[in-house]
Amino acid sequence: MRYAVVDVETTGFNPREDRVVEMACVVLEGREIVRTWSTLVNPERSIPDYATRVHGITDEHVARAPSFEIAQRMLWRLCFGATVVAHNANFDLSFLPAIAHLPSLCTLRLARHCFPDAPNHKNQTLREYLEQ
Repeated sequence: MRYAVVDVETTGFNPREDRVVEMACVVLEGREIVRTWSTLVNPERSIPDYATRVHGITDEHVARAPSFEIAQRMLWRLCFGATVVAHNANFDLSFLPAIAHLPSLCTLRLARHCFPDAPNHKNQTLREYLEQ
């Protein structure tokens, strides 16, 4: 099996109004990592302070970054032929229309099913909960 583990950082929560500021992807074939990739993305608008407090990305960081269209084309090449994996896949894929139609797995849904007693199902909390 080929998997593309994807994550995005954004300017907010609404895919109609907000923009991607960072994309990352790790491609696995079986259990082997065959490719890693990440890029900042120029959202062509200011990043709100509340978003910067979450991910630490500022306007200065993205000033010379590629456009969303260029970054998304690269991400599509990495994900083509793979099952896309994301923590809260509905959210991430709502910002990534080029790969939204690909088969996907949501690790948030999986974590809620496998670890119902965890304090919450954020990645950081799950790492502590599982002592990893």
